[in-house]
Amino acid sequence: MFYRLNPFPLFVFALSCTPVLAQNATTLHVVDAQNKPVVGALVQVNTGGGRWLDKTEKTDANGRATLDLPTVGSEAFPTKAIVVAPGFAFYGAVVTGPKAEIQLEKGTVWRGKVVDAEGTPVVGATIAASSPDIDTAARSYQPLNSSQIAAAFTAISAQDGSFEIKDVPLKGLNYTVAAPGFISLKGETVPSANAQISLTKGAVLTGRILGLDGQPLRGIRALTRIGELSFKTIEVETQADGTFRFDTLPPGTYDVNFQVPKDAAYLVPGLAKVRVERGVTAEPIEVRAVAGVVVKGVVRCPEQDGPVSGASIWLSGSQYPGRYPQKIGTDAAGNFAVRCLPGKIELNVLPPKGYLDASSSKELTVTAETPEPLLFNLRKMVSLRGTIVDANGKPISAAVLMGNYSEIPLRIASDQEGRWSLDATSLSVQEARNALTGDEDEDGYYETMSPHWLDVTQPGEVTIRLQRKNWLVLPGRAVTSKGQPIAGVKIKATFSHSDPGSGLPG
Repeated sequence: MFYRLNPFPLFVFALSCTPVLAQNATTLHVVDAQNKPVVGALVQVNTGGGRWLDKTEKTDANGRATLDLPTVGSEAFPTKAIVVAPGFAFYGAVVTGPKAEIQLEKGTVWRGKVVDAEGTPVVGATIAASSPDIDTAARSYQPLNSSQIAAAFTAISAQDGSFEIKDVPLKGLNYTVAAPGFISLKGETVPSANAQISLTKGAVLTGRILGLDGQPLRGIRALTRIGELSFKTIEVETQADGTFRFDTLPPGTYDVNFQVPKDAAYLVPGLAKVRVERGVTAEPIEVRAVAGVVVKGVVRCPEQDGPVSGASIWLSGSQYPGRYPQKIGTDAAGNFAVRCLPGKIELNVLPPKGYLDASSSKELTVTAETPEPLLFNLRKMVSLRGTIVDANGKPISAAVLMGNYSEIPLRIASDQEGRWSLDATSLSVQEARNALTGDEDEDGYYETMSPHWLDVTQPGEVTIRLQRKNWLVLPGRAVTSKGQPIAGVKIKATFSHSDPGSGLPG
């Protein structure tokens, strides 16, 4: 038994990928357990970039739904699909080609009650079902990320705490429960008709924000994160009396950041390392707005001798707790103005598409005096062209991939004479900084000899040199623990590798 291994494997492809704009048709054929078409099933997909497409399709009279996608799914970058239909359990599939067969199973009803620690019903709790992360030869489940689909598997608890969600998988599901005043809960269960979910009261963090004149400020956004490394943000707004209240927090220490209207002539300093305990409501923390200092600047491109609009300026510093950097954009004249709290700050510029940063970061100590305007210079990307050649310098028809680790790679292909071109003026700064890696086909793959990176700011001819290599072949044998051969075993092998000199991890 022989297995073909790719010495330029999935790991490296995952490190070099950007969106492809061409549209491709992907057809899903949805049937029931008797292989009869399921008509009217709702299909929604997720492509390599991790974003659920806004559009959905319903299966036709033959049980088929065709979606026009940015790329066709593959083993390296699969398309993930969610399929739901009345009377059937929701189904998550991984699609690795232009067509896929999906067989739905009958679902069941999940019923239960939400109560507090004393057994009292919790009214108005939100219960959301999703599928467990199971990857088997038969199917691969995905979370119900689509809002349109997720709504069908979300319930609100009634006066007696009861809830009901239909068409969930018999084998099991994941769920989340959230209710005002309680800590959100995640769990996994096999659906039943008498489930009981118990919630715990949350710790409380309250405060009051006053303006420069000492009057309450309404509509200020207060934000905090749960967990030191968590990206889950909880947000509340101040009321007419300037108060805000978090009451769903697990006990712990929190940073709180405040966001004011863009045209506000003040800032609200954040709170750092506020400790809260379950069952203890501390005195509200009073926070006063400050005028701050306005820092101005301009973003320009020396090659064009002109301003750059649409650039983003990010402001961060120790006086901004909670890892919430401020962001502001440049206007048509390349100008920006940002109100800052006193202290040491760092400003970074994120260029718009078609530009690279030449001086992207500046540190500044903000005092009561207005500082001199800052200057950020960007470099303009250009259109590139050149030739792809083999190890002997002969022009060849081949391709290289350019991109990052999370999306579909940008493919730069040459014609029969080895000629290629790339319009870098539409690339983002992240896309432009990606390494070049060789493409593959059924017979082998290409290793990039030089260059490993493209300088997208320098016009002129670029020769990309590739070396052709064959697939490695790994012999193997599947046996039991007693050494008996096993037929029909599906074996999948992956490993990491990088082109020499590319700077990518091996």
